Amino acid sequence: MTDSPNRPILLVALGGNALIRPGERGTCAEQFANLRRPMGQIARLTDRYRLIITHGNGPQVGNLLMQQESCAEVPAMPLEILVAQTQGQIGYMIESTWRASSWPWAARSGA
Repeated sequence: MTDSPNRPILLVALGGNALIRPGERGTCAEQFANLRRPMGQIARLTDRYRLIITHGNGPQVGNLLMQQESCAEVPAMPLEILVAQTQGQIGYMIESTWRASSWPWAARSGA
């Protein structure tokens, strides 16, 4: 891989629904499993492109909101805090899946 700044930039957007498929509960294990395939495919692109990966978080923030509302003993956080929490969660999941990828491109990219 070349670290040339002349490689074009490719923006990849993963929707929050890409992490939770129809019929799934949205467990941590399900979301990690659902990331493996696209992250492997994305890793293949690192030889030709500089990558920017972005993501949605609709289902995740909705689940966190429902979880929060089911427990009166813990103070509720405002929606913007829940959005930030799930953004961090998904960013961590993407990075972890990238690093754990068996694709050699992940190691070469310096990710």
